[in-house]
Amino acid sequence: MGARPSRPGGGHGAGRGAGAEGIHTESLLTPGKSYEVSFACAGSGAAEATVQSKGATEVKEVECGGAPVHLRVHDAPSRVTIDVTAVGKASGMAAYRIAEFTP
Repeated sequence: MGARPSRPGGGHGAGRGAGAEGIHTESLLTPGKSYEVSFACAGSGAAEATVQSKGATEVKEVECGGAPVHLRVHDAPSRVTIDVTAVGKASGMAAYRIAEFTP
């Protein structure tokens, strides 16, 4: 599945994906703003959450059934790339949400 913009017109985004398919998307943001991208996973194992912004890549592991994981994007570009993939034989559902915040 290729990347596709979420929320045309510069809005925030949210999404979910299952197991091996994962999440692979681009989200449109308002340039210069700050955002928090939150990830959660339900099922067994773990998922790897990646946010690519302005040439930098941040990666965090999300334990399925555990607490949500958060990544922040400061001075946002107009688009960020979000990927969530299963680690090993993990199975279940993963989701993300983007919210604007004031640092």
